[in-house]
Amino acid sequence: MKSVLLALTLTLALTPCEALAQPTITMCNRTFINAEFINYHTIQYDTFGVTAGVGGANAVWDYSNLATQSSMANFEGFYYPQNTPYGFFFLFANIASNFDLNYSFKYYAYLPNAITYYGFHYSQQDCNKYSDPALEVVCPMNFMDAFYDTYGGRNCQNVYFSGARSVSYDGFGTLMLPSMTVQNVVRLHTLDTMTIAGIAHYRETYSWYETWRYLPHFTIVRERIAGTSNSTFTATRYDLLM
Repeated sequence: MKSVLLALTLTLALTPCEALAQPTITMCNRTFINAEFINYHTIQYDTFGVTAGVGGANAVWDYSNLATQSSMANFEGFYYPQNTPYGFFFLFANIASNFDLNYSFKYYAYLPNAITYYGFHYSQQDCNKYSDPALEVVCPMNFMDAFYDTYGGRNCQNVYFSGARSVSYDGFGTLMLPSMTVQNVVRLHTLDTMTIAGIAHYRETYSWYETWRYLPHFTIVRERIAGTSNSTFTATRYDLLM
């Protein structure tokens, strides 16, 4: 997290009512208790013809006609890092996330002004440990705010990786999904490039959130590896289960 910039990237002429309507991202204030679980349902949609659409104030993103490809019940558990097997590798993290009831954990620091990612440890052969953590989001974050961050570390094979990402709050408005419409959502646009052993991995993500919500309602993700034909394109919905 060597270089971070939070800036108002565009000045807009807004009426007072429009200004009051702009949601402010506050998810950094999320608190967890040890062994807390969140249950949710994921739906993968067919991506044929899917685009991110345009951002802006009071936008409407209509994905109400998407076709379901698959769905699955999921959960995520949260623990204090010192209560996990690998917490001593991630001394600056204050939350560990687990999603398989095994010893697979991701490590984060939730602070009032930011959420940072310190890496994961799934097994002795599969881990990433960030010596320079990745900034996930800053708080508060308002419409047209953006930041840039760099990160780096080593994996379990002691191979160095480094990366850079930009995150912008580029729109707010109404999100329409099959059988559900959500008002007052914000959209985050993330561009991330991670270089591992000299090979660049590109990831572009659009995420639609309610400002208080841990999970997005919907994401569109494109990934590719430089110099190869490997690429993926996904559209995923996340429904919290009470």
